[in-house]
Amino acid sequence: MKIKAWKLAGAALDWAVVKAQGSQPTIRSLVVSPNEISSRIFLGDDECNPSTEWAQGGPIIERERIEPAFIDNPEINELAPTQPWVTSIGDSTDEYPGPTILVAAMRCYVGSKLGWELDVPDELLASFDDESRIRDDADDADDALARPRN
Repeated sequence: MKIKAWKLAGAALDWAVVKAQGSQPTIRSLVVSPNEISSRIFLGDDECNPSTEWAQGGPIIERERIEPAFIDNPEINELAPTQPWVTSIGDSTDEYPGPTILVAAMRCYVGSKLGWELDVPDELLASFDDESRIRDDADDADDALARPRN
């Protein structure tokens, strides 16, 4: 399914980060309950969680010189109540929001490497939790708030 980089979360975001690094991630799914499947991303035997683990996401932020900003003022950042962090790379005017620095930064990294919109395996979209899920069928006005600005 096609999804915008700024809407990625959870395993889908981690999968996209591994893809952006030029590697082929492996998806391993675990049935947690009859109504819940948890997907995890691996590169070889190593689990990849760059959107939640500083040891994995931090080096990407430093290497790519991703710049975070905390903007919790709704007059400046309309997504502030749920996405107060905004990130960009260098002189780019593209901005990617997120609920945490790591999520915003990994969205920014994916967007800079793979583009504004990418194909993500459908099985990963089920791993979004209710708070971080922002599906493509969301109000188009939301897209205008995070759209690249170049």
